Amino acid sequence: MTDSRYTGGPEPASKRLPQGVGQGSGVNDLSVGTPDDLLRQLRAAYADGSRRVAEEWHRSVPFGDLVVDRWERARMLGFGPGSSIYDSALVLGD
Repeated sequence: MTDSRYTGGPEPASKRLPQGVGQGSGVNDLSVGTPDDLLRQLRAAYADGSRRVAEEWHRSVPFGDLVVDRWERARMLGFGPGSSIYDSALVLGD
């Protein structure tokens, strides 16, 4: 599937992720409190990301596809230049 957003490279994280998600240097940057607090934050991030994707591209994607850079995943798997693969896609074989 061709993505009209593709311009030859990955988008900046600020365009892919809900605001405040993935802006630190790692898990240790998170101040989540209890597991219930983390669940609330993840649900809020998903709701925000889903709303933004629906408004901008008229689609709905799973949580992993909101937070995983699909162009980086394609590079990691050895796909060709300009390729992307959603986090929810299963890859079998070499």
